[in-house]
Amino acid sequence: MSRTLSTTEQSPVTERESRATDLSVLCLLFVSGFASLVYQVLWMRELALLLGSSAHATAGTLSVFFGGLAIGGAIWSRRAPRVRRPLVEYGLLEIGIGLTGTLYFGMMAVYAVAYSPLHDAVGDRPALLLAAKLALAAGALLPPAILMGGTLPLAAQYLVGTRGSLGRTGTLLYGLNTLGAAAGALAAGFWLPPWIGFKSTYLLAAGASLVIGILAWRLGRKADPQASALPTPGSPPSPKDSGRRRDRRAEVTLTAPRLVVTAVASGAFALALEVLWTRMFQQVLQNSVYTFSIILVTFLAALAVGALVARRIARARVDPWVALTLVVTTAGIGALATPFLFFQITDGMRYLGSGEQWSVYVVSVFSAAALVLFVPGVAVGTVFPYLLRVAERSGQPGRVVGRLSALNTAGAIVGSLVTGFVLLGAIGLWASLLVAAGAYFVLAAWLALAASRRVVLVPVAGLVVALTVANPSTLPGVRLNHETETLLASWEGRDGFVAVIERNGSRRIKINNFYALGSSAAIEHEQNQTLIPLMPHPSPESIFYLGMGTGITAGAGLRLPSKHVTVTELVPEVITAAAEYFDDLASGLFSNPRARVLARDGRNELRGRAEQYDAIIADLFIPWRAGVGNLYSRDHYQAALTRLGPAGVYVQWIPLYQVTNVEFWTIVRTFLEVFPHVQVWRGDFYANKPIMALVGTVELEPLDPEAIFRNGRHLRGDSGLDPRIPLALTLPFYAGNLSESREIVPVGPVHTDDDPVIDYTAPISHRNARAGRAAWFTGIELIELMDRLLATTPPDQDPYLARLDAATRSFVAAGLSYHKGAILHGLGRRDEAQRYLDDFVARLPIRVEFETTGRGSAVVEETE
Repeated sequence: MSRTLSTTEQSPVTERESRATDLSVLCLLFVSGFASLVYQVLWMRELALLLGSSAHATAGTLSVFFGGLAIGGAIWSRRAPRVRRPLVEYGLLEIGIGLTGTLYFGMMAVYAVAYSPLHDAVGDRPALLLAAKLALAAGALLPPAILMGGTLPLAAQYLVGTRGSLGRTGTLLYGLNTLGAAAGALAAGFWLPPWIGFKSTYLLAAGASLVIGILAWRLGRKADPQASALPTPGSPPSPKDSGRRRDRRAEVTLTAPRLVVTAVASGAFALALEVLWTRMFQQVLQNSVYTFSIILVTFLAALAVGALVARRIARARVDPWVALTLVVTTAGIGALATPFLFFQITDGMRYLGSGEQWSVYVVSVFSAAALVLFVPGVAVGTVFPYLLRVAERSGQPGRVVGRLSALNTAGAIVGSLVTGFVLLGAIGLWASLLVAAGAYFVLAAWLALAASRRVVLVPVAGLVVALTVANPSTLPGVRLNHETETLLASWEGRDGFVAVIERNGSRRIKINNFYALGSSAAIEHEQNQTLIPLMPHPSPESIFYLGMGTGITAGAGLRLPSKHVTVTELVPEVITAAAEYFDDLASGLFSNPRARVLARDGRNELRGRAEQYDAIIADLFIPWRAGVGNLYSRDHYQAALTRLGPAGVYVQWIPLYQVTNVEFWTIVRTFLEVFPHVQVWRGDFYANKPIMALVGTVELEPLDPEAIFRNGRHLRGDSGLDPRIPLALTLPFYAGNLSESREIVPVGPVHTDDDPVIDYTAPISHRNARAGRAAWFTGIELIELMDRLLATTPPDQDPYLARLDAATRSFVAAGLSYHKGAILHGLGRRDEAQRYLDDFVARLPIRVEFETTGRGSAVVEETE
């Protein structure tokens, strides 16, 4: 049947020109999918900075984006069939996406001005604050998202309206668009932001939308205008249709319950599985920006191939409802298989790729993700595209695609929210996967009842198998070494598995099996992360902590003469675990009226508060983990600087055993750009897992030995304390004055929100260091840094130490000798080490011993 309308005013387009135009449109759809996922990846990352990195904020952002897509699909499902030049309007939508996408920059400018007053007004009501922030985000995201939702219906109206059936062509459109999305996710996750920065990447995506729009508009102007693409239900058949055997397809309407329910359910189940599969792989991966991108790319690529499989099935001469039943059943089988495939591939949740260098690690993760997720993902990705085949005679192609896409996207919103905020917390990961697989089987059985009662046995058999012999809810959630570890308690929430483990008589908190937050075996060490930088503070009354872990570090703030201690922790279950198992070790942090523990994003909370603090202490943050780099950025430090009181200090702890010289110097350069005065303090004298603090201030206030003495007496509760003791216990930790030794800092990039260098270098360094191809910033390299600090600004020339006499300043050199001795001893250079240890003893007036070996304070490390 002819889909074109010839007029005397315009010559018909030749068949060859028409085919070239169709091919061009398919290419444009691929690039459009690419740009749309670049937008989404950037929106998710940037809005996490503005709204907070909590799961609520992430879900809210996704809901706004998907909601816009659904609205756009609904609008153009009605409009597309009435458009005579759908390709022209498609081009205008793409141009609109590129133009309205720039609203994002305006939103950030408004947010920067409005956030603090907004937080003051409703900050104590987190739900209302999040709603207000999402309303602001919606103003920027909804316009381009709505326009995105209209592109596929218009493309379908043009291509299907002039070429073939919706079942064959519509699935091709969907598959190519999704394949482009997978390519966009790969580019936005691996290459574009580290190469050109986030703003330039965003502008690149906007530019791509504009180019797509202009090309489509020009192609559409050359194409013949269209008449109605397909007859509406009930209209007389065309001559070409009259000879065809009538089947169930001709009787389907877009309001048919089976069609509506399947469209909604397929979106809900697919997004639920994406959430669950991502959570599943969090248990065994590095969890950097790269590994999250790998899972997303694998999922999208599987959906794209699923659309092409649906296209192949659409050619078969079978009852479409029977075929749909079998497709949905296959998706259920795929969902059910993934947890068992995962356990098999990862050898029972063993850390994936341990000891592999970066390139090999990436291949390993891609391979594991493909082996576990690809085939099930293809099965899941076949369901919705095949609906286009089922509904191809229910209306004009633009209307069918638009309506089904709107329903599918609405279901995706529900599926992601219910899974993230209800199922994971209520029944856990493995039981949630069982529910997802079971939901597919139930949907397939319902569809089979209307298609073929014999077919209903297939999904019913799948459901029985899931509930009996292949029930994934029996799988363990926490991997243990049963010879040395005992599980004391575990929780599962929207952010992952949280467990309290007992090992060798000590307790520790772990998230997602391989990320440990602290241990009762390192009480003194964790307390020192508060005490070392704050002992010299004249009056540490108000302290803000970014990150909590076990709470031992923050609890040490209550041992000082503090009046207000505020602690932020992103994962609520970590607060629950610490309160139940570490409150006594944390100086009663969770019951002391001077302390407030908030389950909130620390960076966002600090930025919003109007209070000023005497000290802001940033916990040990492993820089290669996704989202952590935000706490090392210049933008964050600049916001934190405004929250410091007159004598306020910002303390940035760095786990030297998890950074190479690349990340270390990037952090140092960034810190020095913001804080005029920076001192360096050791957190320990460990040879194997040392930590170091950068302490930044606005004004240079020389160290007051009386302040150390007062705080020491307060800690000991001993008014007769020898004043030499607190000085001898504190000053050896001082490593030098960095702001007076800037010439030792190598030239290089700084870490910003727009150019997050660490987010992309740290994961690579991490894997290469694990493989022995790079070195952590420890050992000889650390000795060289400490030597250069004191050589460039010796203690007797250091303005920070101006109030100390010569004998007391020698405690600083004693600390250097002690740490060098510990490191050299660990390297097997015993005689050389002993000389430094003897020098340490000679410089101190009292006998002091510091621990020189350990696993690191707040054992924030990946344990493989």
